[in-house]
Amino acid sequence: LSFMLLLFLAELITIIRKITESVNSLQEIIFILSGNVFNCQYEPVRNPHTKPYNRPFRKAGVLMRRKSMNPFIRLIFRFLTGGFAYGGIEIITRGFSHISMFVAGGLCFVFIGLLNDFLGEKMSFLSLMFLSALIITAVEFITGIIVNVWLKLDVWDYSYLPYNLKGQICLLFTNLWFLLSAPALLLDDWMRVKIMKRKPVRYRIF
Repeated sequence: LSFMLLLFLAELITIIRKITESVNSLQEIIFILSGNVFNCQYEPVRNPHTKPYNRPFRKAGVLMRRKSMNPFIRLIFRFLTGGFAYGGIEIITRGFSHISMFVAGGLCFVFIGLLNDFLGEKMSFLSLMFLSALIITAVEFITGIIVNVWLKLDVWDYSYLPYNLKGQICLLFTNLWFLLSAPALLLDDWMRVKIMKRKPVRYRIF
């Protein structure tokens, strides 16, 4: 157990160091969390010999292509995708869901998308999965405290499972989030290319 704890702490320190290196200024965060929704939708193709990630066209003799999706719209789109996806998973597995699960799923997918934006090519895919699992567990705990403890809605209860914390999170589901984070990261990457018109993330496994 002590050896596993040391490995966990070493991985956590590595992740924190990578985040510190990647987010060099508050300006990057502000650019992602806000943006001019009404900016121009098209931009000139500066290098016609490089492969564009969206189909170019000519306008007044200038080769143009659609700009990547606005940062604010990207957040909204990711939130809705994550909310509906996780709500659908709950309905399939449990037979029902709750509006709080829509909000929690949306927030988790937004954070996973931001991981892809900032750390997708700076960290290994396994590290991204590990960090995603921690984020999902944190969102689940905060949501559980609000929904189940404060509001007493009893949407879920892990008290019967081992290694749980106040019945809101447990080790078993953290491992499950680790596995589910892989398709979530890949789905966000597919959305980056096909919908948001951004370049794909070149992942490395280790």
